[in-house]
Amino acid sequence: MKQTIFLRTKQQQQAAINAILATPLDKDKPVTIRITDYKRNLDQNAKFHAMLADIARQGSMVR
Repeated sequence: MKQTIFLRTKQQQQAAINAILATPLDKDKPVTIRITDYKRNLDQNAKFHAMLADIARQGSMVR
């Protein structure tokens, strides 16, 4: 089982709490819960670096 919930609203926060409460407990097969800051995905990184490369090329044309 893998589930990701983005916490932006109280409703989403409650959904996360409900998901945890609904998860069966098994001492032989524990579940890991991680809370992390949001990071860009690979598509977002690719677009960001393409934009930076564009800017760098434009900068080299000015000189």
